[in-house]
Parts: sequence; structure tokens; C-alpha cells
Amino acid sequence: GKRGQQLGQEVMSLTGAVLLANPDVGTCWNIRREALARDSSDWRGRELAFAASCLSINPKSYAAWHHRAWVLKATPHPGQATPPTDQATPPAEAVNGTEATPPGEEATPPAETPGEEARSTGEPTPPGNETHGGEARSTGEARSTGEATPPGADGERELCDRLLRMDPRNFHAWEHRRALGREADAQAELDFAGRLLRLDFSNFSAWHHRARVLADCLPDPHRLRQELELIQSAVFTDPADQSAWVYLRCLLSRAPPPPRVLALHADREQRVLSVTFSRPVRVGEGRPALTVTSSEGVATAGAWRSGEGRPRPSYTWLCDVIGLAPPPSRPRLHFRVTWEPGSAPSELTLQPEEDEAWWQEPIVARELFCPELGAAPPELMTSQALACRQLLELEPQSRGCLLTLALLLLAHPHPPSHAQEI
Repeated sequence: GKRGQQLGQEVMSLTGAVLLANPDVGTCWNIRREALARDSSDWRGRELAFAASCLSINPKSYAAWHHRAWVLKATPHPGQATPPTDQATPPAEAVNGTEATPPGEEATPPAETPGEEARSTGEPTPPGNETHGGEARSTGEARSTGEATPPGADGERELCDRLLRMDPRNFHAWEHRRALGREADAQAELDFAGRLLRLDFSNFSAWHHRARVLADCLPDPHRLRQELELIQSAVFTDPADQSAWVYLRCLLSRAPPPPRVLALHADREQRVLSVTFSRPVRVGEGRPALTVTSSEGVATAGAWRSGEGRPRPSYTWLCDVIGLAPPPSRPRLHFRVTWEPGSAPSELTLQPEEDEAWWQEPIVARELFCPELGAAPPELMTSQALACRQLLELEPQSRGCLLTLALLLLAHPHPPSHAQEI
């Protein structure tokens, strides 16, 4: 009723005053979401404008970005489902050096955004008609940059663009843009990242954005050559900066090899067979098959269980085996372990006089020094090695260049001179 509307307006006004002073007060955002979830009016445009005002005060506020993502998912029209109130308060701080994602920020916004314009985040905008419920101007005077953010995904990208012009390493804005980019033109996203890189080649966030956008395009040799030309411009401009070198190794990296069996162990006293893999795997229903047979007909007696005892990927998996009997019965047992149909079996023999037996993959076949690079055609790998040699003549102490050249040579170690150069 009317009393409820007045209370709702008072809640929005009071929380608005607090949040414009400090956008990181998660309790106020939670109260605000509860009030909005009960409101049947079309409030989304006004609330997006208010969230933009808060982001202009603190562009890296987890709580403000989380609330904006919640608003973008909302459907406040009468007769439609309202969004959950989502009481969880986002974390207070990010881990340095990572592109952290606040909760809920990965959601792709709806294609249509109701009416009202969201304001620029360059500086605070006044919480007058733009905010919900006629939030009082006494919540603190705010100023606008004069730019309005149009509704919809284009408006969200414009918001991200302005924030990234203020701080090119604002990981919240990058992640928000990536969520929007799922419906955007890949070339437009590459052009945007390229513009920021031309301003500062050390912008690792922009390199990371290119890698994400190009994830499905890299098999195209023409596209790969274009990226390598951009990287050469960057590394010759500043050989000491690691961002472009990391991006280069990312582009040329091999896909990780599939997991395989590295070691077997049979324990007669415990009646257990252990299988160790090169990478953590899951074994069980709906997973690749792990089977054990023996020449004497011994079969597994129970389900596979992880070495940690928890239902998660594990390096080691165990099973109880019939036939690993203690004295006086000590048969000779020969096991054949197969991981997925068609893979070569690994074999282990437990002699009558042995209490336990090991099998281990020969060390020469292991991944200890497996080449990291090699995804590109050989001629491109060779051209990159040549470029590294040319750069080393100018900058012999460039660690990024030395490491990349060594990895390129390891990827094609056939000429004897490669081993000597490494």
C-alpha cells in the first residue's frame, strides 16, 4: 500500500546516501536489492544510473559491480519473476595480479534495457531523478561528466570504455566487457584492445582480453600472423616488459597432453592396487574407464576411490583387489591397467615372494621437459626464433627473449645446433 511505498522510498533514499559516500557497504546493497525485489515498477534504468554514480566514486568497488550485474539480470515488470535478493556480499579485496571476477559479474545482460539513461562514471552524478524513489539530493552532491550512457549492451560497453580510459587495468571493467562481448563482434573487441595496447604495450589486461577473444580464431594462420606482428612491435619497443612475451608463449603453446598412467603399485598386505596419473583425473560413472585385469583372472573387488578420499579429480586412484591374499596363499599376479578404451595398457607383476611391487613409466617419456611451444606451423616457429636472435643482438640481457628462444628451440630440437645454442 501507500505506507509500503513510503517505506520503500525511505529505504532507497537512506541506502543511497550511504552508498554515495562509500559504495563498498555491502549491507546497504543487500537492503536495496530486497526493496527492489518487492517493487513492481520499472526501476532498472534508474538503478543502473545510481550504480554508475557509485562506480564513479570507486570504479573498483566489488559491491557496486555485483549490484550492477544483478540489476542487468532483473525483470521487474509486473507478472514476471523478480530476481533473487542475493544476500551474499562480494569479497572485500582482490588478489594482486589476477583478473578477479566479482560474483554474478559474468552474466550476459539482456538485449533490451528499459528507458532511462545511465550516467557517465567519470565523476559522481547527482542522485536526483536518475535514482530510484526520488532519492534526496541531500545524499551528497555529485557531478556529471556530461556524457550519458545509452541503454542496452552498447551503453554497458561505453561505460566500460570510459572506466578503462581512466584506469586501463580495472579488471572489473574488463570482465564486465568480456561478459558483454559474448554477443559482440570479435573484431570490434580486438580493435578496442589494440587501441589500448598502442597507448601502453605493458597493459597485460588488454593482452589477456585479446587472448580470450581469439580463443576460437587462432587456427586461422592469417590471424596468427597478424598477432605475431603486433607482438614483435611490442617486444622491440620494450624488450624488458614481460606482458608481450607471456602473450607470445600463450599463442604458441601446445594443448596439454591427455592424462596417462605414470605409475602402478600393488600391496599384498593391504590388498590394494594404486594407479597414479600424469594429471588429476576423475574415475567413476560417466567418466573415462579405468580397468584392471590379470592373467590369473583377478578382477577389481570394489569401486575406485581417490587417494585423498574425496570426490574430486586426483592424481592417485585406489581399488581393492581379489587375489592379493596374505600367506599362506601367495599367487603370482600380473596386472594390466587400461585408461580409456584404445590406450596402451600398463603392466605390473607381483611375484609370490614379494609383498609389494611397483611399475613406473620410463623417465625419458615423461613431461619433465616437454616443449611448451609448438602450436604454430614450423615456418612461423622458425621466423619467431629468428626474430628473437635479432633482438638478442640488440638486447642480450632480455630475459623474456632468452626464455622464449629456448622454448622455441626445444619445440624443434632436431638440428644439433639447437641443443648447443640452448
